Amino acid sequence: MNQSCLLLLYFLLSLQNCLSVPISRFYSFAGSSGDQTFTNVDDQATSINLSNDFIFYGYNFSTVFINNNGLLSFHQAVDGYTSDPFPLPQTLIAPFWADVDTRNGAGVVYYRETTASAIVSKVAQDVQLAFPGQPSFTAKSVVIVTWYRVGYYEENNDKLNTFQCVLATDGSRSYVLFLYLDDGINWVTGDASGGSNGFGGTEAYVGFNSGGENSTYFAVEGARTPAVVNIETTSNVRVAGLWIFQVNGDNIITSTTVCGTPDQLYDNATILSYNSISVNSTATYSCEDGYSLVGDAVRTCLSSGNWSGNPPYCQIVNCSELLIESNGGLPVFYSSNSYSYNSTATYSCKNGYNLVGNAVRTCLSSGNWSGSPPYCQIVTMDEGEGSNCMARYKHEPSLYIRICCNSSNLGQTIRMREGTVKTIILCPIVKPQSCPPDNKDCRRLFENGNTTSGVYTVNPDGGTPFEVYCDMETDGGGWTVFQRRQDGSVDFYRNWTDYEYGFGDLTGEFWLGLSKIHRLTKEGSNTLRVDLGDFEGNTAYANYSTFGISDSCTKYILTVGRYSGTAGDSLDYHNSRRFTTRDNDNDASLNNCAQQWIGAWWYIMCYVANLNGRYYNTSTTNGEGIVWARWKETTLKFSEMKTRNN
Repeated sequence: MNQSCLLLLYFLLSLQNCLSVPISRFYSFAGSSGDQTFTNVDDQATSINLSNDFIFYGYNFSTVFINNNGLLSFHQAVDGYTSDPFPLPQTLIAPFWADVDTRNGAGVVYYRETTASAIVSKVAQDVQLAFPGQPSFTAKSVVIVTWYRVGYYEENNDKLNTFQCVLATDGSRSYVLFLYLDDGINWVTGDASGGSNGFGGTEAYVGFNSGGENSTYFAVEGARTPAVVNIETTSNVRVAGLWIFQVNGDNIITSTTVCGTPDQLYDNATILSYNSISVNSTATYSCEDGYSLVGDAVRTCLSSGNWSGNPPYCQIVNCSELLIESNGGLPVFYSSNSYSYNSTATYSCKNGYNLVGNAVRTCLSSGNWSGSPPYCQIVTMDEGEGSNCMARYKHEPSLYIRICCNSSNLGQTIRMREGTVKTIILCPIVKPQSCPPDNKDCRRLFENGNTTSGVYTVNPDGGTPFEVYCDMETDGGGWTVFQRRQDGSVDFYRNWTDYEYGFGDLTGEFWLGLSKIHRLTKEGSNTLRVDLGDFEGNTAYANYSTFGISDSCTKYILTVGRYSGTAGDSLDYHNSRRFTTRDNDNDASLNNCAQQWIGAWWYIMCYVANLNGRYYNTSTTNGEGIVWARWKETTLKFSEMKTRNN
């Protein structure tokens, strides 16, 4: 089966339960966000006078106090640095209550209240993720507090934590979100709390406390135990590192999610309808054109938290084998060596016969071949034509080479007239050995003696040639470069047509074009290499053992194989995803990820890598930039993507 085509999932949830939250999944902070900060402090608190009251445990609050020790409170600031067991008299929200110390350059605490439409929209999407049965939610205001790469007491910066707390209300409903960065929780205790090297003693608390004489509370599993270090790998919404709660009532309400995301399938399957993951909701599967469904088409969310039945799969439609034309016919040539959907069958005739009818037939989604079978007809010549043909063929072999080295003429009988002379040339099915070498790609050019990096013309499949930039120096040479970012001279926030056909300058910044990358990688086995550089002069690379993208009808699905290198694997999250641009949304997010992050990529919800994002001339944490999150949490100065035939 074709493993390059991914299930189209039109739903609201993350597809990668095994991944914690990447920095791009955080709510925007720092940069141009307008945040205020704590820096170089220990045990400091401040407050925000809210533009809209926040409802917590049934009470309205107009002020929220922020303590740099991973704690928010109401009524008054709390100065405790060691977490105490709940219940307590104070009214508290504890995303990660522990002894934070940002002295000695160990991180920053960012905070702000905002009504920005992008933030309000993102909150609405997350609330729908956690509470799919509730009415839509539009926040009047949102408070975002981010602890970014913060150290622990006393002035320790050998281990750093990154997490975020989001408060949102519409005046009647209030929600709190906790986000923990992938590999972002690395200590749980300060030295003054009985800890050593960030562990032991009194560990961090995660939860809520109503306060007052009859205080009630809610604690996340693992709070104030050594297990809290794993908070980034757990969740109440099936997205590791993300926790969402409704907090306006007498009790904290955790997500109503029951079943997880329906199984991610391959081979051109589609979920036709999928509205929630609550009990009795259904997921309906179907296959794309040319594929038949094997298994259960409808699965139901059971009270056990599992989906009924087993995941179905889509099996490609096959046509029958075609018969060889009995009168002068040669064996039928099948593309991809199969009779499957969209494969082609090419007929040809022996020397001395002409083919009558369409030489190429296509396997249709119905399981039938297109058109009618052609037939072979013996060649008849006018008087004198044969001798002229033979003379022409004998004395001008260059004509034969010129005609039969054209891939579209292979297996064909070519009749030509030049003046009064008629010529018949019978081209073989395979290209003659006397043909000049094809420069299919940069590797072939390198093997033919071209060892200088630069712009060359290639023709990977016998179609229209095009220019590429060849890297003849990196890792053995022969790389065809298809993307480069280095100075921001080219705008990469473009539409589908630009990304399909390419843009930019091959000697500077450019995108080669999805259609050309498909032509380069559709046959044989290919390797991908990604070279990266930051603003401090550091470099890294990622290699993938296999690489390819599908064609335009499937929206150029990305396929990558086994990773190796020094940059970390940031493409595994995007593997088997369709390409998305600002005007052609093929991701799994409610929003268009290309519009949200000012780029174009194989997005899901939304990214771990975003090499076509906005170019910044300095290192920043802005998620709109050029990002490879498994290497750096900040924007990059340089990226270059290239492929080589194995």
